Amino acid sequence: MFRRRLKEIIARRAERGPILKRLRELVTSTEVLDAQQFSVKLREDISKAEAYVLILSPFLKTKPVKLFLDYEEVKKRVDEVKIVVVTKPAGEVYDKAEHEKCIETLRKGKIEVFEKEKLHFKAVIIDDKILYIGSINPLSVMIAEYLPEDYMLRFVSEALTTEVVEKAIGKENFEKYVAVE
Repeated sequence: MFRRRLKEIIARRAERGPILKRLRELVTSTEVLDAQQFSVKLREDISKAEAYVLILSPFLKTKPVKLFLDYEEVKKRVDEVKIVVVTKPAGEVYDKAEHEKCIETLRKGKIEVFEKEKLHFKAVIIDDKILYIGSINPLSVMIAEYLPEDYMLRFVSEALTTEVVEKAIGKENFEKYVAVE
């Protein structure tokens, strides 16, 4: 019974695939990115940001944080758009000293940092319209050292971004993170 149903599902997918792909392209732009592709695309999106970049990275590592701050796109935009990092408190990570140092380094680099307990969600939101969600900790992966088997999904969708803000981050938290001083 399940084999017949499975064959039907696979046949329907093959039949609808091209139609669904065109529909998806009309409604939402999506991409699946490995760590290297994510790094390149994120830099490009930061260079085009208009108001804010919100990065949720539970874990921080020294080299990726310094590399991020050295990106030309970040250096040029840090005074033009609000760049915010949300991460775990140092007490929740294995290497507390390194995590604290990374938070300090980000703040010295004019990046606003919020610490959120029990954070596990990995995402980047740019200007309410670009959303990255996946398994890559944006500020703890150093692709020069290794290429993890993690991915980020990139969406261009105000509707999906709004839904993630409301359901995964929380509207009050989000407004606190991107509030204008």
